[in-house]
Amino acid sequence: MTVKKPLERIVVLAGEVEPMRTLSPTDKIVGVGKYTIQKDVFYPEFVDYPNVGSVWSTGYETLLALNLDVVFTYASYGEEIPDKLEDLNPGISVVCFECFRAEIYAEEVTKLGYVLGKREEAREFLDFYEGFMNTIEERVCDIPEEKRPKIYYEAWADYKAAGTGPGRHKEIMAAGGKNIFSDLSDIVEIDPEERICSQLS
Repeated sequence: MTVKKPLERIVVLAGEVEPMRTLSPTDKIVGVGKYTIQKDVFYPEFVDYPNVGSVWSTGYETLLALNLDVVFTYASYGEEIPDKLEDLNPGISVVCFECFRAEIYAEEVTKLGYVLGKREEAREFLDFYEGFMNTIEERVCDIPEEKRPKIYYEAWADYKAAGTGPGRHKEIMAAGGKNIFSDLSDIVEIDPEERICSQLS
């Protein structure tokens, strides 16, 4: 993939906009996904930004009207987005990242730093991030399985439980918890009674 630099007009379609906010001035971000706008407590600065939808329902007309350089989206969701934008406007680059999988997070932030021309800022942030992650690992690594607290992680809707597939499972484990739905392979809608039974068992 070729990305023309510097990037001046950026849309972040993925919900994980935090690395972008950390590395890039927000005035370069001209549009965000609806889930970022909905998280108004965590992302108050994006509340009034143009809403470009989600990876499952992308607002292509809104995207095209923003005179973009690049769209940042997920690697594992919305696989048709790069091809769709290539057809609509081949001048818009599409860069796919996850930014929610702990095992590749540092690698992705490093790459984002390169793409955004913020390599030094990325390194400084990762020193901060990895320092805290190492501290957490030291504190939880010796907790026996039977003493780890049971955790239910609900995804973007009621009773959408995170199994082992998405990055949320690894976050639970890294924090010293035990995912009560580790028998599921992905994000799956469950019965409310099933959640109660899993917590009690």
